[in-house]
Amino acid sequence: MSISADYFVELGQERILSMDLDSLRASYQKKAKQVHPDGGGDESDFDSLNQAHFVLSDPFRRIEHLYELLFSSTIDSSGSLSSLALDLFGTLEPIVSRADTIIKKKELATTEIQRALIARESIEIQKNLIEANGIIRSRIQEIVDSFSAIDASIETDKDSAKEQMQTSARDLAFLGKWGNEVMIRMRSLI
Repeated sequence: MSISADYFVELGQERILSMDLDSLRASYQKKAKQVHPDGGGDESDFDSLNQAHFVLSDPFRRIEHLYELLFSSTIDSSGSLSSLALDLFGTLEPIVSRADTIIKKKELATTEIQRALIARESIEIQKNLIEANGIIRSRIQEIVDSFSAIDASIETDKDSAKEQMQTSARDLAFLGKWGNEVMIRMRSLI
């Protein structure tokens, strides 16, 4: 696999996972002013800069990109998850299933009394979905907080770093999927 661009270089950032997002944003804004088509810049340069910012500002995309740069391959998505992500399934699945039941009831309700009864259930499951979203965000932050340890491993033990990056990427993908499922249910219940 060939990597066409190094987004860290493009945005003047150190090639690490635990990057300072404020520094990334400042660098992006400065460069965007220079290459914006409205200011005489090239549209393809601006598109490339936007893509670089899009990738580096997201922890999952950032870890995938750095992995590709370091190991000239993509992350193996078929491996196992860490307990940090895996133990959430038992918490999230019942909440999402219950939300699906309420959504179905809401679709089938034909009278005002049915809608009123479902509204009470809907409020309760919305609270559960909000809590679930908070748990997901907290777990994502725990993974992001571990990035500095992975950065240190890259310097001392590349094999260990490679494994840690794969597990973190799988966990982030899993959590992202569940976060999306929770938000879909939230929108359906509002």
